[in-house]
Amino acid sequence: KFSGSLLLNCSEIKRLMPTITRSWVIGNVLGILPGAGATIACFMGYNEAKRFSHHQEEFGKGSIEGVAGSEAANNAVTGGSLIPTLTLGIPGESVTAVLMGGLIIHGLQPGPELFSTYAPMTYTFFAGFVLVQFAMLGIGLVGCRLFAQVSRLSDSILIPSIFLLCVVGSFAIHNNFVEVIIMFIFGIIGYFVRKFDLNAAAIVLGLILGPIGENGLRRSLYLSDGDPSILFSTPLCWLLIAMCILGTASPWLMAKWEKHVESRSHH
Repeated sequence: KFSGSLLLNCSEIKRLMPTITRSWVIGNVLGILPGAGATIACFMGYNEAKRFSHHQEEFGKGSIEGVAGSEAANNAVTGGSLIPTLTLGIPGESVTAVLMGGLIIHGLQPGPELFSTYAPMTYTFFAGFVLVQFAMLGIGLVGCRLFAQVSRLSDSILIPSIFLLCVVGSFAIHNNFVEVIIMFIFGIIGYFVRKFDLNAAAIVLGLILGPIGENGLRRSLYLSDGDPSILFSTPLCWLLIAMCILGTASPWLMAKWEKHVESRSHH
């Protein structure tokens, strides 16, 4: 059980550190990838926190590991997304897209010149991000009890509000009522996902990453005139393929490892 105080005690920090470190790495890597963004990082951080947790029964009921996993990944994205933004002029997420817009308005073109000609301005960003961490910590500690009151809102208020926003948002993207029907269909699918206790975070993550992966595949095949061998042309390609296979097989490998550990402990 957690203490419920504003600050974590030593045992809580010890329990959360692996989750925070894992999500920090996930957030930084996804921040570096152009266009990935904080949404994907949040779902991946939560999903991995649940997969590695020894208290999976707490997830969906206010697990502090789930909160730490998603929020650590969310916060780490911004720092990582500065890399493609400042070096290549490709924003990694919405925050850095706004930042890049501000730079261009002031005549600062993202690229190598930012670190030479305009070095004082660039390193001011870095110093500002360091100070922002302390400001976020102060605001979070002061306002966390007030922010948490949102969870006390009645379902009779939340459900109609969320339903209305979902309908309006689905229609407003392309002004097409068919997409509202599709939203209803996926809402029904989501009900059965909860009913049969499936991993909703992994499904949402697949829906988000699917179009990004498809666009990358189309671009690769376009560059190679339809030759799929481009997907296996460099050591980096093989490394990414191996990581995908390892990530897919990791639940099975972890289950085997846990059984092995339990069998050794019994002996």
